[in-house]
Amino acid sequence: TIPFYIGFVRELNKKAKAIEKDCDYLFLIGARGNGKSYATKSHVLKQAFESINKGKCEKQIGYIRRYDLDCKDSLLEPYFADMPIQEITNGTYTCISVYRKKIYFAHHNSDGKIVRDVCLGQCFSLSGAEHYKSLMFPNIFNIIFEEVIAQDNNYLYKEVTIKFQQLISTILRNRKGKVYLIGNTLSRICPYYGEFGLANAESIPIDSYKDYKFEHTTIRVYRVKPTDYNSGMFWGNSAKNITDGEYIKIGIAASLPNR
Repeated sequence: TIPFYIGFVRELNKKAKAIEKDCDYLFLIGARGNGKSYATKSHVLKQAFESINKGKCEKQIGYIRRYDLDCKDSLLEPYFADMPIQEITNGTYTCISVYRKKIYFAHHNSDGKIVRDVCLGQCFSLSGAEHYKSLMFPNIFNIIFEEVIAQDNNYLYKEVTIKFQQLISTILRNRKGKVYLIGNTLSRICPYYGEFGLANAESIPIDSYKDYKFEHTTIRVYRVKPTDYNSGMFWGNSAKNITDGEYIKIGIAASLPNR
């Protein structure tokens, strides 16, 4: 692990606590590898651990991906693999284990085998949003939607107009929660900006945020600054996007599947 990156993430973690206050939805956009996901995961895992009461987690995590294929257990565990679970849980647990899309705090027993302890959340696919209706998720409080800005600019049919908010409604029902939408600055043409009324969101300066208020809901868009570290592995327009967080300057319009 790069020492500089650890320091950068700790700085972002401190800032994240202030940034995530007083909003219902928090868009985190920026360059790849600048700690957006790390800071968010660290924050919600701490809340989940601190909420454990009599063996049950009262502030569980809902983890959303666009496609069901992204919700395989084999892909979910690596998502949490960079988390210092022992540090977060004060040594109570040693790792995260995923079984049938359910996410657990776990520990290694004397034989080195992983033992699942407390369920701290589960994964949802946006493409399968219809299948979760009528189900109850009473303990989920924090929701993370990764890759909200599609790399190929292809979005699900009625994803933004119907599926996304319907899934949030299914998970939270009438409860308040916190929704984190994490995306890389891949395209200025993001249908979520238009549907949510986030005027000029693509023009927010780096390391700044802007609030959008709608009736009882506050959406905050924060453009996370890139790290100063550069591996030297990228060049051209891709390098500007990957390392500097600039939007890709390619004229590809967002597309939705025909039906």
